[in-house]
Amino acid sequence: MGNICKIVLLILGLVLAVLGIVLGWAVFPVLVEKNIVKSVVLEKGSEAFERWEEVPFPVDFKVYIFNITNGPEVIAGGKPNLTEVGPYIYKQYRYKVNITDENGTLGYHQYERYEFDEEKSDPLKETDPIEVLNVPFNAILQVAATKGSAELLGLSLFLKNIFMNNIDIVISTTIENLLFKGIKICEGGSPKIPCDKILAEKTKTMRIDVDGSIYISMFNHKNMSHDGRYLVQDGTREIQELGRIMEWEGSSTLGLWPDANSTCNMINGTDSTIYSPFVDKAKTLDIFNSDICRSVRTRYKEDISYKGIQGFRYVSGEEMFAAPSEENENMCFCLNTTIGNTQPNGCLKKGTIELFSCLDSHIVLSYPHFLYADEDYQTGVTGLSPDEDLHQIFLDIEPNTGTPLRGGKRAQFNMFLRNLRHISTTSKLTSNTLLPFLWVDEGIELPDEFVDYLNDSLFSVLLILEIVKWVLIGVGLLIGITFTTVLICGRKKKGEFV
Repeated sequence: MGNICKIVLLILGLVLAVLGIVLGWAVFPVLVEKNIVKSVVLEKGSEAFERWEEVPFPVDFKVYIFNITNGPEVIAGGKPNLTEVGPYIYKQYRYKVNITDENGTLGYHQYERYEFDEEKSDPLKETDPIEVLNVPFNAILQVAATKGSAELLGLSLFLKNIFMNNIDIVISTTIENLLFKGIKICEGGSPKIPCDKILAEKTKTMRIDVDGSIYISMFNHKNMSHDGRYLVQDGTREIQELGRIMEWEGSSTLGLWPDANSTCNMINGTDSTIYSPFVDKAKTLDIFNSDICRSVRTRYKEDISYKGIQGFRYVSGEEMFAAPSEENENMCFCLNTTIGNTQPNGCLKKGTIELFSCLDSHIVLSYPHFLYADEDYQTGVTGLSPDEDLHQIFLDIEPNTGTPLRGGKRAQFNMFLRNLRHISTTSKLTSNTLLPFLWVDEGIELPDEFVDYLNDSLFSVLLILEIVKWVLIGVGLLIGITFTTVLICGRKKKGEFV
C-alpha cells in the first residue's frame, strides 16, 4: 500500500475519532436534551400532558393504626401501650379537572378517589375492630377548652347524648369508621344547642347526614374531592420551572402561619405529581402538601437503582420538625395554641408541629413513630420503634427526565391527652402524653410498563448513542494507530530513521 493511501487512512482514522468526540460530547447531549424537553413539557395532546392530567396508575395510600392495648389503664392516667396494625392499603386515583392553559401556566383542581385494596391489605379488613384514641371527643373538647370554662361546662351537661355514650378517651370502633365512614356524634342533630355550636366550628373532617347527624373521619373529605385551585408552570418558557406552583387558592403564599412574609407561608416546589428534568443533586427538591398546609424540603442522600434504572434518592431530615426557636426558620410554625408538653416558649418540642391553623383541630404532626422527636414524646408511650428507612419521607427520581421512580410521603397524627375541667372522664389524664393514633405512607412505585417506557424512549437511545460514540472513537483510533505504526515501520526499513 502506498504511503499516500496510508496517510489518507491515518487522516480518516483521526477524523473518525474527532467525530466521535464531537458527537459524543457536543452533539448527542444537545439532541438528547431537546428530546427530553419535548417529551416532558406539558403541552396539550402530548403523552406527558395526558399522564399529568390523570396519573395512569393508582398510588398506594397505606394507613397504620396505633391500637391501644391497655385502654382502662390509659383512662386511669397510665402510660399508653401501642401496637401498630397495618398497613390498610387504599388505591388512590388522582386526576385533574377544570384545566386552563394561558401564557405558559396551567390552572386546575386535582381530585382524589380512594378504593380499599382487599388483595394488598389481606388479611386485614376495613371492618377490623380497633381500640384507638377517641379523636372526635378529644378534638371537640379541646377546641371548646380554648373558649373558656363556660363552654366546656355547657358541653359537659350533654356529653352522653352528643357522643352517644362514647365519652372515654379511648374508643372501640372500626377502621372504616375512623378513616372514611365516620364516627357518629349528635345523632339526628340532637341535642340541638351544643350540636349547633359544634357545627358552627365545622371542619374538613366533619360530614353532615341528611338527618342532622355528624360523622367525623380522618380522610372522607379527601375522597372524590379536590384540595384547592392550583396554578403551575407548564415548562414551555423555562423547563426548570416545570410543575412549579405559582399560586394555590388564588395566592402565592399560604397566610396560615404567623407572619405573612415568613418562610412557613411560602409555597415551594410542585404538587408531587411532576418534577423538572435534569435534576441537580446539589439542589433541593420541594413538595407542597396541602394536607399539612406546608412545603416539604428534601435533599439528595445517595444514588439508587430501581428495576435497573439509576436514580437519586432525596429525603427529608430532622430540620423539617426542628424545635421552633428564634435561631431557626421553624419559629413561624409555632402557633402557641396547642396545650401539652411544650418548650418554655410555648412551642412544641422537636419532632412535631401543631396543625390547628390548617385543620381547625389540635392535631400534632410528626414523623411516624416519633422519628427524630424529643425524648419526652418518644417515652410518653410504649410500643414505638422509629426507623429512618421506614418512617422518613423519601423520593427516588430519575435525574434525566425527573420521573418519580419510588417514594413515600409519611406523616403521623397525634393529640395530647389533657385533664379538661368539668369533663370527669379526663380527670386522671395529664398534659404530658402526646398520643399517636395513626400514620400514613402515601407511596409510589413506578409500574413495569412505565419502566419499559423509560427504557425504550430514553435509555435505549442513550445506550445506542453511547455505543456509536465509542465505536467512532475506537475505530478512528485503531485506524490511526495502525497506519501510524505502518508508516513508521516502513520508514525504518528504508533507513529513514537513525
